[in-house]
Amino acid sequence: MAKQSLQASRDVAAADGDVGKERRKYRPEIDGLRAVAVIAVIVNHFNKDALPSGYLGVDIFFVISGFVITGSILGRPHQSFGAGLAGFYSRRIKRLVPALVFCVVLTSLAICLFNPAPGVSLQTGMTALFGASNVYLYSQSTDYFAPSTELNAFTHTWSLGVEEQFYLVFPFLLWLAGFWRLGQASAEVMRKRLVWIIGVPAAASLIGFIYFYAPNLAAVYFLMPFRFWELGAGCLLALLTARRFAAVQSASALHKIIIPVAALALVSTFFLADQGAFSPTLLAIALTCLLIYQIRPGNFIYKILTHPFVVWIGLISYSLYLWHWSILCLSRWTIGIQNWTIPFQALVIAMMASISYYLIEKPFRFASWNPSRLITLCIGIVASIVSAILLVLLGAPLQGKLFVGKGGERVESSQLASSLVNEKTVAPFKVESQIKECNVTPFLLGANSQSLRKPVDSKFIQSCLLSYPSQNNAGHKILLVGDSFAEKLAPHASLLAKTLGWALAWCLAMDVRTFCKHQISLGQASLNVAISRRTCFRRRLLIH
Repeated sequence: MAKQSLQASRDVAAADGDVGKERRKYRPEIDGLRAVAVIAVIVNHFNKDALPSGYLGVDIFFVISGFVITGSILGRPHQSFGAGLAGFYSRRIKRLVPALVFCVVLTSLAICLFNPAPGVSLQTGMTALFGASNVYLYSQSTDYFAPSTELNAFTHTWSLGVEEQFYLVFPFLLWLAGFWRLGQASAEVMRKRLVWIIGVPAAASLIGFIYFYAPNLAAVYFLMPFRFWELGAGCLLALLTARRFAAVQSASALHKIIIPVAALALVSTFFLADQGAFSPTLLAIALTCLLIYQIRPGNFIYKILTHPFVVWIGLISYSLYLWHWSILCLSRWTIGIQNWTIPFQALVIAMMASISYYLIEKPFRFASWNPSRLITLCIGIVASIVSAILLVLLGAPLQGKLFVGKGGERVESSQLASSLVNEKTVAPFKVESQIKECNVTPFLLGANSQSLRKPVDSKFIQSCLLSYPSQNNAGHKILLVGDSFAEKLAPHASLLAKTLGWALAWCLAMDVRTFCKHQISLGQASLNVAISRRTCFRRRLLIH
């Protein structure tokens, strides 16, 4: 297995373009770091309490991506801008698209079996196919740490969107530095230029990350400009240490002390519980850069990271990242995640990741799609378009056709009502007193959240009901009030209303975690909301 993992890793390095007269030697410890990152993310997504900041593994991926992609460019021979651009994007297409399409299509089909209203997942999946799911999630005011995101089958693809948007910009930064130009400057001159061309926007990105972290966490979390500095850190590391890794260096006594301490500190950041601070992210990025820079053969940490099994996990880390969330999301829609289910779910994740890597990711990555790189690029784009069309069909003409759940006709009306109204039923005029019990300040969110805010009280509830004039004469009405938990009851509330012949109105709340307030949106368009787990409106169905 050791020889197979090492050879596979060398093949991957060659596929990424680590070739040329001054090529970098393959560094298996980088795959080891990928393994650490993906395991941290998976454990966090299984149970946030077990590894509260395991999501920082994604930040480690960003640094590694910047480091590897820059190293691959430095090792490539001179070529024209057109050839360089086509080659760069065709390699990215072959690297990312096949496994992504495979995961998105199969997961979309599966989620339609168990989710009666999979629209949000399908829309996220469609945008993921074109590297824009992070923008879509931000546009939906998604809170990554909210429980509702766990029911979206493609929430995790936001990080792929960040990387792919970085790849759109990166070639043009190379061109500005002199790469891919006729009569280009020496390699050393271009490298120094690129340090400044990447370093300046990376510094601006870091400042923006820190400044906007508290007031606009969603933008900082999802949008590429605020993540540029993390990928840029990897790029700068590759540029500033280009000569250092030309030959294998042995570890000194000092390094044998520094590296274990840095590795222990990096792992320790995964256990930090403060999701509202940016310091763990800064620490994780700094420690990752230090490890990449200082790890050398002969060190104890090097031996761990280059163990064949660890390297293998790093090799399949992309497929693992894609499939782990799909399996966990499907589990939450079906059997849940319990202690007794975890071994089975981990096995399924490993199985699907292995199938994806060995049958999809690796073969398509090394295969020659077409002698023309431009046609290769077009093939990847067409594959994404065709997959997106399939998701559109699942979300419109085929909506509900694949759902295997039982319909209302199989359940007694009284049983259906009692199973949904699982906390309490109150009259609208008592809503205000119920809200006061929450000890929070709910607000109506208008087009401008800062200037159009109104308190939620009994008057507001009445106006909410009046916003459905066609239902005013109904003998009974269902008013659904709540956060993302209530949102997931919406399809069942619709079924209940249809079964009982009642009218239905929506008043869904969104808890802004930073301020611990609730924002209320009216109308069915408000279903796509993100919510913190710290809310008092959970699963409250109001019927009168």
